[in-house]
Amino acid sequence: MLPHDLMCSDSQYDFTAFWPAGVLARLHDYSLIYDPAAFLAWRQAHLCVNALRLDWYYPPPNLLPVMLVSLLPFKPALLVWIAFLTMLSALMLRLARLPWSVIGCGLLSPAALYCDELAQLGILAGALLVAGLMLTDKNPISASVSFALLLFKPQEALLVPVAVLAQRNFRVFAGTALLVLLILTVSILVLGRGVYADYWRWAPVSSRAVLDWPAGPKSHQNYGISVFWMMRSFGWGLPASYAIQLIISLICALLVWQLWRPRERKADALDRMALTVFLSLLVTPYGYAHDLVGYSVALAALAHRRGWRIDIFDTVFWLWPPLSGAIDRGVVLTPCIVGLAAIRTWFRVRQNMPRECGTGIATFVAE
Repeated sequence: MLPHDLMCSDSQYDFTAFWPAGVLARLHDYSLIYDPAAFLAWRQAHLCVNALRLDWYYPPPNLLPVMLVSLLPFKPALLVWIAFLTMLSALMLRLARLPWSVIGCGLLSPAALYCDELAQLGILAGALLVAGLMLTDKNPISASVSFALLLFKPQEALLVPVAVLAQRNFRVFAGTALLVLLILTVSILVLGRGVYADYWRWAPVSSRAVLDWPAGPKSHQNYGISVFWMMRSFGWGLPASYAIQLIISLICALLVWQLWRPRERKADALDRMALTVFLSLLVTPYGYAHDLVGYSVALAALAHRRGWRIDIFDTVFWLWPPLSGAIDRGVVLTPCIVGLAAIRTWFRVRQNMPRECGTGIATFVAE
């Protein structure tokens, strides 16, 4: 028995995929990383005998940070990884001038602790999304860096181009594009072009298999957050579920576009950030409860502005991420919870607007 078998007893313990991918990337063994059968065999031979399947279908730039952390033995690497993600997240949120009380609540929220348990990237991705949205007006360079780093978890950034273009913030758009190009260039220089050939050969098949996996009481989708998986859990087929996801995504994109237009700037920066974070979760067809860290930071920021006056809805929204899989029992309900949080925030924004300012968004929704 290998020394890390207990670490691999849960198929969702994602660092048991991150660390091996880093080791193999340093050896330039990309076919072993992206080939699901070969990757599983390597993990079972070198990390834990009882390792369950966890495919590596992340884009090649994701191999850069895991290569660095894999220089350490597995357990120290795990601790360093979690500490680094948490500290960088706190730094980015503080750069966005969020109070320490909000940062603490966000990074110690149930969603963040669940993310830490899995050693996933959701804690940093959520912080980057929140910080970038808060900084678009004040610090375009920092906003561009935040958005560019979301390349490592791009499904959380699907509404970022909509918000930035609606705002006509071409400095942030161009800066983000240049930094993304720089990251891709560095990945080619460090890893070589061959990694992209292996990625395109295996990753789309693996990711599609995860996305289209049948729903059920023991499915990984029970901790999912997407509208697509919710419809699948209701018994809908793939075409219909994709169609509903597309419709909801278009509605969310239109709402974000309206929210960020300069002439429709009725909501303040905090409201725009929170609503965009909530709607971003409804746009992606792929995501889990550990991706709700940005959502938790936004909830904490809104509660702080209200003087920490909370009600039963705040409590449910806050506690939902780690409970979702246990409560759902085969029926994915998280999009409904996120949708309620977005609707409540939207109506509170409307209530706080001057009467003459409330017509633009209301007219848009009515149309």
